Amino acid sequence: MKTGMLALAAVLLASQPALAQIPAGAEEVIRLLGLTNIRLHPDERGPDATGTLPGGVLVELDFYRDGTLEEIETDGRDLAPFAALAPVLPEALQKDEKLAGSTIEQLEFDNDGIEIEGRDRDGNRFKAEYTASGQLREWKRD
Repeated sequence: MKTGMLALAAVLLASQPALAQIPAGAEEVIRLLGLTNIRLHPDERGPDATGTLPGGVLVELDFYRDGTLEEIETDGRDLAPFAALAPVLPEALQKDEKLAGSTIEQLEFDNDGIEIEGRDRDGNRFKAEYTASGQLREWKRD
């Protein structure tokens, strides 16, 4: 645990000038996901970043101006293991058996809830909609 915290501190210090540009909420998401190779590229809607998840999947994170997470997206070729993204989700979603073992292409957050696109543990494409607290609204499979 101590080694992991030291590695995180090194990453944050190495990119400190860039991280200083983003709100604390965005820093917390980056920390929760354990991202490395972080690059910031703010746009007119807020701070955005790319980074590598443990395991090597590159993700792009979009944030609202206040640092609230708007979206996490992969490039579509390499999907992220659900377990790697779960720390930024409500507890009910973290424990959802439908998502266990899935791989995720996109997580989208808004006031209305959370939308997830990816492949279930059997490799079938799915799109799911959850409330902001993590209750399932709709599950569609392709």
